[in-house]
Amino acid sequence: RILRVKVLFKRLKSSSGHTWEWLSKVILVFLLIVNFICCAWRLLRVADNAMHGESLPPDEQWGEVYVQDVYWLFMTLSAVGYGDIVADGMFGRLFASAIMMVAPAFFGIVVSLLSRGMKKFFDDEIEIQVADAMDLLQSRQVPVEIQRAVERHLRRNLQKKKGMSLGTLHQHLSVRLQRNLSLELLKSTVLKFPLFTDAPRAFVAEISNAHTIVQCIATDLIVETGQLVDEVVFVVSGRITMEHHAGARVYDVPMSDLNSPEGTKQDLRISTGSRRPPNIVPDQVLPESELEAGAWFGERCLFEKDRVRVSSGFAATDSEIAVLLAKDYHRIIQKYPKLLEQHRNMQRGVAEQRLSLSELEYVRPPVGRSKPVRERKNLRGGVFRGTVFRVLRRLGS
Repeated sequence: RILRVKVLFKRLKSSSGHTWEWLSKVILVFLLIVNFICCAWRLLRVADNAMHGESLPPDEQWGEVYVQDVYWLFMTLSAVGYGDIVADGMFGRLFASAIMMVAPAFFGIVVSLLSRGMKKFFDDEIEIQVADAMDLLQSRQVPVEIQRAVERHLRRNLQKKKGMSLGTLHQHLSVRLQRNLSLELLKSTVLKFPLFTDAPRAFVAEISNAHTIVQCIATDLIVETGQLVDEVVFVVSGRITMEHHAGARVYDVPMSDLNSPEGTKQDLRISTGSRRPPNIVPDQVLPESELEAGAWFGERCLFEKDRVRVSSGFAATDSEIAVLLAKDYHRIIQKYPKLLEQHRNMQRGVAEQRLSLSELEYVRPPVGRSKPVRERKNLRGGVFRGTVFRVLRRLGS
């Protein structure tokens, strides 16, 4: 039953915050220490009475006995010494002497913990900054919805700064350990990316270390229509909602399509200060798709330049994403000649329309399956099976 306390603390933390969780832990530890000392004192008294051939009075109830032991403990710790309950035997006197010696340290710890708790409760720096920010927004007559969003984001970001981040942790680790740690943290997403499935572990570990981890709060804007695509985004946890402005499940298009004379430019152009294309009515419902943990998008920027986003992404829930810049990918692959040659072969295959980059797109796993099915047809009509690097080996030969 004591092990279940951990679950209760998690619920308390999520519902009441860190201060109440900390205070509850202090109270629980204090009660457990008191209970342990009282039980030890009672056992030693029973041992002393047994040595003298005595026993507890038959009319005493366990509740009364327990209250007497707690009373004796606090009387001894506080050095009051009324004398109504005394240690008669050797074991009891030795135990009472030990309690008297640790009493100053015990009360010192209690006072220190109370001071720390009161400071957190009445002088919380995060809450003071949040309150000042809310006063500023109220004085400027900012709408209540924006105030609540600012309050939620500000408190979350201030708490993150006080805690340990991955960036700070990496600064204290060796390069090798940094790569291994990054690979372990991102293996559920990075290793599912077809381009890295059969790649050497050293290359994948270095790629993993190049990712930037970003914490997102629900409704956070992650990517926006009209941005130049220069990174691959992996969803580590949570869910991302994509609003598609150019059709269902289209995340980005070549910049040449935006400048085409067929009118695409009018359909997809972005106006300054607007989050949506001008041709889309604000109340119009855009086609949406949802990306769960393990998904990715933006993979075409590794092989094609000047691509522009035609979808906006928002965090549907509190999420964590890993961002790999295209320039970091090209910088790392330069160190691996064999992989670099395969990468160039793939670029030539795409340019000659012998290979489709759609094979790198994320595929939602079918219901009842844990792994996505990767079997599609390329531009030539053949069946693409296995990983990209296997195909590249055949192309290179």
